[in-house]
Amino acid sequence: MLAVFPIQALLATSGMCLIIQPPWLLTALGSSPAEKTSSDANYTLVIAAMIVSAILPVATKQTKAASWIEVEHVTSFLAVFVMNPIIHCAKLAMRESASGVGFVLVLPDVGIAEVGLVMLAGIGSFVGVAMQTQGYQIADPGKASMFCYLEIPFAYFLQLVCTSHNSIAMSSVIGALLVLLACLLGAVSNLWSSRVEIEHNKLPLLE
Repeated sequence: MLAVFPIQALLATSGMCLIIQPPWLLTALGSSPAEKTSSDANYTLVIAAMIVSAILPVATKQTKAASWIEVEHVTSFLAVFVMNPIIHCAKLAMRESASGVGFVLVLPDVGIAEVGLVMLAGIGSFVGVAMQTQGYQIADPGKASMFCYLEIPFAYFLQLVCTSHNSIAMSSVIGALLVLLACLLGAVSNLWSSRVEIEHNKLPLLE
């Protein structure tokens, strides 16, 4: 573990809080949320997703003996036939208990262009996840996961380019900069440690 890891964790956590602005944190600080949110907003699933995302690189590293396409087939199978049906049925059950009606499956009304965009997004997602899987198998999980930070500015760039009605708040920009600063700090510290180790190995051994 790098010596600057506590600083990295502080910067990344502060940046995350600035980006998502959880209502409980704003209430604790005595500030009102920028946007009206439900008072019973629950971030339990968000925290669970973060924990799973942190474990994912380590678990993928253990599959380096298998081909990346095998890993993709297993994860896709579990997502399509196990996880998604369970979550969908749970949502239907919650809707039924809230409304008192039975299970109602309503298919969305989409056009050909929207279907094409979904297919294009699916292909892009598959290519991206495949590259990520192979990267986690080859590289050190701690170093490879640092590239996930690049998703933050890229997502904001797509938001600015592809949407005209969604502006980026200044707090989100500052939060993204803090997260990227945490990543940069780790990269510089790791590079410095590697150079010090190389210089140390070059020193002549004293008898």
